Amino acid sequence: MDRTIKYFSGFEQPEFSYRVSAGPFYRLPMRRVQPGRVPGEWLWQVEVNAPEDTRLQFFFSDQTGRDPGRRYYESTWNLTYVCDGEVYNYQPRPSGMRVNPSEKAYDPHRLPTFFSEQLQREITYRVYLPRGYRQHFARRYPVLYMLDGQNIFENSGFGSWKAKESLDRLIKRGQVAELIVVAIDSGSTRHQDYVPPEDGGQADCFARFLANEFKPHIDQTLRTKPQREHTGLLGSSLGGVMSLYAGWKYFHKFGKVGSMSGSWWLTGFRDSLNRDKKRPLTVYLDSGDSGLANDCVHHTQHVRGILETLGFELGQDLHHAVGRFHEHNEGAWSKRLPYALRFLFPAA
Repeated sequence: MDRTIKYFSGFEQPEFSYRVSAGPFYRLPMRRVQPGRVPGEWLWQVEVNAPEDTRLQFFFSDQTGRDPGRRYYESTWNLTYVCDGEVYNYQPRPSGMRVNPSEKAYDPHRLPTFFSEQLQREITYRVYLPRGYRQHFARRYPVLYMLDGQNIFENSGFGSWKAKESLDRLIKRGQVAELIVVAIDSGSTRHQDYVPPEDGGQADCFARFLANEFKPHIDQTLRTKPQREHTGLLGSSLGGVMSLYAGWKYFHKFGKVGSMSGSWWLTGFRDSLNRDKKRPLTVYLDSGDSGLANDCVHHTQHVRGILETLGFELGQDLHHAVGRFHEHNEGAWSKRLPYALRFLFPAA
């Protein structure tokens, strides 16, 4: 089927180089459609015949240079816009105005708070808003809730996931959907909040807070897509256990779950899955293979086996990855975060 690429550029006569998923690049000339958004810019267009839902990899070039300077853009869309070095599946802000970049919508020295009746305490959190959120007022966005929020965007002393940098890069290349990220800080109650009751903790209380208090608050405050299929939960270590636990118990609220380096030496909740029924979840599962206890790689493989026995299928609603020479730390999770984002929230 025909896929249309529209390109805002100051190139005099760009060529479009493309391939489908892999293999050699093919070149096509582009045609000038209309003036661009600013003087010296034009809107160029090309049509490519490619199978539906396949991933198109492409770049533009003329005698003066190449866009992007290295690698390529990606798209699975029937209609793709490219401008200012970023890929869109809709026409971005027109007429001489650049799309606003993404933002950390909080003051790190005065974080937003939410008082939980369930937990009887205040929770601090951080919000990432995707590019153009404050310009494209009609658009609504999927949401990813991330645990141990103090490490997601900043370094709280243990390192950082550098999530904003990964999100910005993946979204601009067309590899991940524009999404809101809400990172929930942990504190002195982390162990009881994240450990399931089958293993001696109170994760049932924290999961109830997430599903019945905090998610409704975010859905009322921000322009979210509130449906379960647009809502994800991701954490690491004990947070990886908590993510699967909360998604399992509240699958009608969370449709996507990411467990990175999960502390699956906790066997109570893990083994209880053997006696349960499959949930309608999309699950990303990973670990490293080095450092203390080899980052529980064998325990994580055991969880994968349980999920497969329940009916989850690799490449469909389950992804399992092992980071070679990765240990149990924020640096490793930062490296693997792009894989989780691409699987859970692909640009579609």
